[in-house]
Amino acid sequence: MSNRNKNQKKAPAETPAGLTKALEGLGRIRGSAATPQPTMQPSMQPSGGMTFKDRDAMAKGEGQQNHPQEGGSSSSDTSGGGVTLTMAPHKPPTILEVASNFQERLNTLIAQVQQTKLSQTVKKELTEEIKSIAKEFRDHFVRIQQEIKLLKDDKQHYQRQLVDTARRLDGDLEASRKDIEKLRLEIKELREQAKQAEDNLENANLRFKEETDHLNARLQMQDEQIKGKRALWLESNSASGARRSAMTPVRNPFESPSAQSSFNKGFGQGMMGHTRSPSTTTSPYNSFGSGIGNLPSPSPASTSFGSNVAWDASPPKMRLPDGSASRRAPGLPYLKALPAAESPSGIISNSAARRIVTEAGDVPINPNYGALVLFNENADEDLSPVFEADITVILLAIEGWVKEYAHVPNHGAIQNIMMNNKDLWDYMLNCTYPGNRQDAYNHTMALVNDRGCRYWFVMRMIAHYVFTEMLSIEAWHGFGNNLDKILKDVAKQLADKKGLLNDKRQHLVDRRTTAVQTIVNDPMYKEWRSKQLHDHSRRLRNMLGPMLNIDSDRTDAGRDLGTLAIQVWDLSAKMHTTPLTFQIYFPETGTKFVAAHMIAKDRPNIDPVSIQVNQPRIKLVITPVVTLRDDHGSKIKAKNLHHAAVLLMG
Repeated sequence: MSNRNKNQKKAPAETPAGLTKALEGLGRIRGSAATPQPTMQPSMQPSGGMTFKDRDAMAKGEGQQNHPQEGGSSSSDTSGGGVTLTMAPHKPPTILEVASNFQERLNTLIAQVQQTKLSQTVKKELTEEIKSIAKEFRDHFVRIQQEIKLLKDDKQHYQRQLVDTARRLDGDLEASRKDIEKLRLEIKELREQAKQAEDNLENANLRFKEETDHLNARLQMQDEQIKGKRALWLESNSASGARRSAMTPVRNPFESPSAQSSFNKGFGQGMMGHTRSPSTTTSPYNSFGSGIGNLPSPSPASTSFGSNVAWDASPPKMRLPDGSASRRAPGLPYLKALPAAESPSGIISNSAARRIVTEAGDVPINPNYGALVLFNENADEDLSPVFEADITVILLAIEGWVKEYAHVPNHGAIQNIMMNNKDLWDYMLNCTYPGNRQDAYNHTMALVNDRGCRYWFVMRMIAHYVFTEMLSIEAWHGFGNNLDKILKDVAKQLADKKGLLNDKRQHLVDRRTTAVQTIVNDPMYKEWRSKQLHDHSRRLRNMLGPMLNIDSDRTDAGRDLGTLAIQVWDLSAKMHTTPLTFQIYFPETGTKFVAAHMIAKDRPNIDPVSIQVNQPRIKLVITPVVTLRDDHGSKIKAKNLHHAAVLLMG
């Protein structure tokens, strides 16, 4: 009984020994996992497990693999039969191989647990634990595979980005290299051009110097010849020489000699000839055709320069009182007027301008002047750009003259005009507020004494005379009674306020054009044109003489006015020999700014529409609004040739 009990007590003690033996065998298998598995497959039990003997042999073979022989391959003899294993070169296992080996080992462990002499409960618990480990391993393996896939995708994405960036960088580098090469070639070419330009400039300077020296030598020689011939002439004409020496020179180039005429006073004493004041008019436009509106044009009865002046009379001779302006140079030289074809364009203060006659007493002769032929019967021809450019040239010439000779305020000169030159003062007042002397006085004094506004005011004085006296159809009166009758009759019918049909209006314009063309083509036109140029130049000198700067060269200023007169007269001939209607009017001071017809000279950088929104009022009208009207055909074609230049209040 005691022996049986002893045997019963010893039986459970054998179980731990068997489990320990199994775990020791398992430990050897796990310990051998650090050594790479051989390529051969172990023999499996029917239950899927591996025998301890085979596993020990495999572990022994793996241990020998870590100590290969010098020949590069290792072999080992097993105690069971001397089997030689040839090991493959070392290659790290893949993750799938590691997972497969781990799963096989778990299966082997399960089989070994089943073969042990443990109780069924322990076997079951060990088996379930091993299966749980296998399940966790599979879950971790799936997550690792997913992470590996994400890493591979990121790697491929970054590789594609890297390749694309490298390709773009290569393209940019190639383009940069091409640009650098191109710039180098351009720099080289520009340097060559600069060197060539310097050489050309040097050669031109040398040629210019040679030509200048040659011309100076010729001038000096001709001057000596003239002096010699003059001495010979005086020696042979002693009587004429004495009379010439006794002649009194004109003291002022802006002073015209007095002449016997219907006027008893000159411009400086109350008469300005029949120069129209900007104050009162009866025509809605100072135009060459008909007009609509209420901007006045003067009439003989309303002019401030005397009611005894007839507008169709030839311009009278006028003079300033002695001492009204300082004299810096001798009188203007007596020269011939330039032919119309040779009239200088552009700035009037160029060298060609010095050849223009403007001195009183001269009668310019132009033997080469021909009739102007501008209009083409082609109905599609647009002449507005031509006249727009011509008007711009005239206004630029006026502005250039004022800025050169009459831009500096001179309060003393203005006081002298107020006291001694009533007609000129009235003319100046009427450039601001016609008919309102008190407001006009304050306004005019503020403008002429302001350095920023004075030259604009003087420009208005010239522009008013040019557009109302020289560019108007009245400037062509006086050539002949019959032609004057035609021009006056046409003007009267065009001024009819009842309105005219297009064909009727165009018929009148054609009659007027034919009359002016008759004047231009007449053999006596050359002499008549020279007389008109002389008269207009004289009246401009008389009007602008008191407005000159103290240090201005009065001789040059007078000659430049003569150039301006020629330019304006030629434009007048061109306009009136074209069967079109030109409408000119000066907006009134104090009215609101209108962007469609005006340009603010004192606000050049502000949009005209923005200015109009603020509704500022006009402080000074400098130039007129000029429009062209063509009544040919069934529709009226109108073009704006020039916007009024204005200064604004505020």
